[in-house]
Amino acid sequence: SFSLPPSFLRSLEMILNSKKVIMEYWPSLDRELRQAMKQGEVDFIAGYPTLSDNYQNDVDFIFDLALTYGLPVDLHVDESDEPNIDCFLYVLEKTIKTHMEGRVTCGYPGSFPPIWKCRHAGRSPLLCSGHSVRHFRST
Repeated sequence: SFSLPPSFLRSLEMILNSKKVIMEYWPSLDRELRQAMKQGEVDFIAGYPTLSDNYQNDVDFIFDLALTYGLPVDLHVDESDEPNIDCFLYVLEKTIKTHMEGRVTCGYPGSFPPIWKCRHAGRSPLLCSGHSVRHFRST
């Protein structure tokens, strides 16, 4: 039988405890984070929208913050081997719509190699149009 290593279980426990604390103090934390952004103490807005049940809402929220406080965006998107780049395409469309070209980075788009194999002849027009969201391949 397979068992998870103790270090993984401890890490998971720490993540879950952190989530409880964040949710308990979110109203105060939200105010403090927004104040820090307003005062220029935050360098960029980051997120991992593909972990959400509704990545569009998370991307919209992140872009709203970035636009409000004039900050660049750094996202982890489509970090899987599934042939699906919907979140990345949504980020690309949002980047163009909000004129954030050159201010958005997408890291670890692991689904790109399988998607290129599936759609090599019919890539999205947005990916070929000259608009850019910088992306870094996972190793």
